[in-house]
Amino acid sequence: MTPALRSRLRAALKALVPAPWWAALRQHCYRRLRRRADRRENRRVSRADAPLLVVSESERAAHAYDHWLAWLETARPSLRGAIRLDRVPGATARHARVLHAWVQDPVRERDARLFDALEALEASLRQRGGRILNPAAVLSHSLRDVMMERLATVGMGIRLPVVTRLPLDPDERFTPSVYPVIVRPQWGHGVPMEVLADPEAWRAWRLDPRRDRQPQVLTAFIDVRSPDGLYRKYRYVSFGAQGLPRHLIVSTNWEVRPKDRVVTAATRQEELAFVHGETPYADVLERARVALGFDIAAFDFSYDAQGALVLWEANPYPDLSPPRGAAAGYLEPVVMATYAALADYYEQSLASAVIAAPTCHGCAGSGQALP
Repeated sequence: MTPALRSRLRAALKALVPAPWWAALRQHCYRRLRRRADRRENRRVSRADAPLLVVSESERAAHAYDHWLAWLETARPSLRGAIRLDRVPGATARHARVLHAWVQDPVRERDARLFDALEALEASLRQRGGRILNPAAVLSHSLRDVMMERLATVGMGIRLPVVTRLPLDPDERFTPSVYPVIVRPQWGHGVPMEVLADPEAWRAWRLDPRRDRQPQVLTAFIDVRSPDGLYRKYRYVSFGAQGLPRHLIVSTNWEVRPKDRVVTAATRQEELAFVHGETPYADVLERARVALGFDIAAFDFSYDAQGALVLWEANPYPDLSPPRGAAAGYLEPVVMATYAALADYYEQSLASAVIAAPTCHGCAGSGQALP
């Protein structure tokens, strides 16, 4: 069948099928295609008894760390062979000793069906003594108000923005006590946020019928602008107890995003000094990771005018892909170091996870382990 004929048949069938049914059928077909691609990949490179199970959501077109998997084939082929890919819902633990779900946080609040599937998969592995990295329930600690409550126990000079969870429909009796304030969703990364400068801006936001009805939080605005008028946001990534600086983004905007990165000779040297320099903040960030219960996390922070570390948030599902644009070249060694750190952590996790062997009840001395 030619592509043109296939396209015409698809269009004719789509016209006969109700839109919700068509969307469900389309998603079902894509899930099957993705599972088939995973099986091919597993047959190509993974051991039959691969002990590290990595699962992604069925709706995702690709696994989040595909770029890391490609690097692994050449850099550490034995570890790549120890990894089996699968999708949830529908994955099984089989030979796994370690499970890591490459899924966006949080899960319970975002997708109850996915959460139940992950909980069942984790339970089947725990029963055999396996290890779960960043369990689904723990990912709820990334809710912004919950995160700040847990981080408040860390101390050691961290400055935390005050975060207040908003009622779903705040009325005039609920007003911020200090302005300016940031309003943003309770969870999610890279999501829009808005600064409300005064009571009038708050009232306009509250009454706006177009605003997002997802749970929202108010976050105190902390001005971390440097004397040169630019804003700086640093990232540190931790895999277990092994952490390393990942990048520094300098921007003209208070909402620092990679697309707004200012790259000059001076900012490049400043970023290189950060990613290759001492990490005096490492101890406090590792304590923050433990307080949140995360095995893997990326921390975004800045410094205020007094030099105090302002910790914005922790992301248990960090983007590890190479940066784009001008920073791509000079940060390549840092990307490779991050890849190596994740590989090290997986190898350590596999070494520490010992699945109990089935017992041989017919052997002399009931309970003797099978070889």
